[in-house]
Amino acid sequence: MLQISLKLILSRFFFLVLILAGCKSQPKTTQTIVINGGKFIEISSDNILANIALTPLETSPECMIGEQFRVLESERDFYILDDVSKLITRFGADGQFLNIIGKKGKGPGEYVEMFDAIVSGNAVELLTGFPSTEVTYYTAEGFFIERKKWLELASLSLITQPKSNDYLFYGTSWGRKIQRIDKNSGKIADSMLVNTEGAKVFRVHPFSKTSYGTILFCELFINKIYEINSEGIQEKYRLDLGKYTIEQDMPTRDFMKRASETGVWAIDRALESDDYLYISISRYMQDGNSSRSHFIFRKSDQVIFTLSEKDSFSSAFGPAYHLDQNGDLFLSVRPLEAINCKAWTHYFETNRMNIAEDQNPVLVKFNIRSIIKNTEK
Repeated sequence: MLQISLKLILSRFFFLVLILAGCKSQPKTTQTIVINGGKFIEISSDNILANIALTPLETSPECMIGEQFRVLESERDFYILDDVSKLITRFGADGQFLNIIGKKGKGPGEYVEMFDAIVSGNAVELLTGFPSTEVTYYTAEGFFIERKKWLELASLSLITQPKSNDYLFYGTSWGRKIQRIDKNSGKIADSMLVNTEGAKVFRVHPFSKTSYGTILFCELFINKIYEINSEGIQEKYRLDLGKYTIEQDMPTRDFMKRASETGVWAIDRALESDDYLYISISRYMQDGNSSRSHFIFRKSDQVIFTLSEKDSFSSAFGPAYHLDQNGDLFLSVRPLEAINCKAWTHYFETNRMNIAEDQNPVLVKFNIRSIIKNTEK
């Protein structure tokens, strides 16, 4: 069972469901992908574990990672953002602890809140500041560089746009907006969403970069995945989640009623390369149980593959954090979840890996093309 329950999700965020509006242009086509009741080809746990590469992260008192964390995309080293401590822990390619980045406080180089972060070359950019949008810059080694104010009101997520390198800020003033900021002038160059009056946004991390130079954007309980490119924002994929589908405004009380009666499904992450779309979905059921599924949509023939869910195998994986052009998919595994799955415990024992439930996450990689090829033999 996932460690973060629906109750916790609903308590952390604002739980108002919103519809995307005001797109600059409409896409030529929107691809519908049937998830609830769709036809899938299951990729077995044996296939995945036979083709997986693992990097356990060092576990020590000075580098403990909490239950709520995200792995940031980076070209080298591993950067783990702890959503509770609001610190970033950097590990080397071998999983050894290197240093901590960031510090909460009110002194020089410190911050009172951190909402998001990105790794940019040899620097780490933290979205900090309240009530304004500020970015606090550190070196990879954790040394403070500077802090810069970009907007008068706070934002909840950021990413840099490929090619232009402009900032995209989401959730400014708790509004449902994506604002593009020209880094050279500091001025707002574009506003891609229209805020729904009186509504709030989910405090999530909705952006990811595709392997071909655009950005995907999706929100937690909304079934639409958008692409941001030089022309603006367009709906690219629509997920058919059956009775769990939420694609329009819904009053808070109605959303809470649905959650208690039928449960809700949440899109954790969407990643895309030329050949594949990866989607992570968490299912929060009305009985308090939850699980995570991982879907791989092959774009050439629209076949959907899913990681095995037997014995909660797939739930041990956190949402993937990177998909490259070669088909390598990068994810994390929670030891607490993995040791309760027979396939994982057998793998650890066979490979003489001493993995305990209180250890830091294990980072994993496998090639989508390879495991699909093995599946289709």
